[in-house]
Amino acid sequence: MTAMPSHHHQQAPFQFQQQASCVGVGLPAPPVSSAAPVAQYAAGGQMFVGDAAESGVTFGGGAGAAQQEMVAMAMAPRKRKRVVEQGRTPPVLEIGAADVAAHFHQQLVDVDRLVLQHTAKMWADLTEQRRRHARQVVATVEAAAGKRLRAKEEEIQRMGRLNWALEERVKSLYVEAQVWRDLAQSNEAASNALRGELQQALDAQQARLCGGAAGAGTGTGGADDAESCCCGENDVVAGAGAGGAGPEDEEEAGTSSPPGQRRTCAVCGEGAAEVLLLPCRHLCACAPCAGAARACPACGCAKNGSVCVNFS
Repeated sequence: MTAMPSHHHQQAPFQFQQQASCVGVGLPAPPVSSAAPVAQYAAGGQMFVGDAAESGVTFGGGAGAAQQEMVAMAMAPRKRKRVVEQGRTPPVLEIGAADVAAHFHQQLVDVDRLVLQHTAKMWADLTEQRRRHARQVVATVEAAAGKRLRAKEEEIQRMGRLNWALEERVKSLYVEAQVWRDLAQSNEAASNALRGELQQALDAQQARLCGGAAGAGTGTGGADDAESCCCGENDVVAGAGAGGAGPEDEEEAGTSSPPGQRRTCAVCGEGAAEVLLLPCRHLCACAPCAGAARACPACGCAKNGSVCVNFS
């Protein structure tokens, strides 16, 4: 019995399984295929006995029926054996199926390995990209923060310089205020001293006026005016003695008015003597003459100031 072609081997498992199932339940087996196998035909073109029994062809008239039954009975065990043998898978097909399964499994393993490699590479690329992006973000944030920090440091330095300048200004203003305070205190002390001296001069003049009224005709008024002279380095009249001015000056500046009347100006003789000249403290000039005079008209002492006296 020769081997069957490959295309018949591919269809055999399914067909033989159907026949085996039919034989097991006692049903007639359906025809396997319309195409007869190559092994069922003889070399000389004669039909195989088993094929003749299956095909139902009669031989030689009426005697062919009995002969056909005998052939069928003789071939029945052989036919059943052939159906059983055809129901099994040939070893060659089992080896080929195992090779195909192994090859298919190897292909699956290779595909899984490629997928895993590609996935690992993709995850590595994504991780590196994420790290690079994080580094870029950190660098950008650090640059912005550094710029703001430098701006704040410059502002702090500028405010420090401004504070130092303001502190220096406050110190200078404090020193200046202290100087002005000392000057104000000294001026206040000088004004208090001048006020006291003026009050003393007014009291002395009032006493002289009262004394002149009591000793009229003795000429003591001129002597009183001469006694109030303050001689020193400011004197402009040459030949003045240590005791005061001469008799003519005393006569000229010390002409006292009658009691109850004010003295007249020693310069113009018209205005009332109401300006006290300093430093000699002579009350002998009116306001216009005292402003124009450079020296006291009574003693000739150089004038360095004047005080207006209000007798009202």
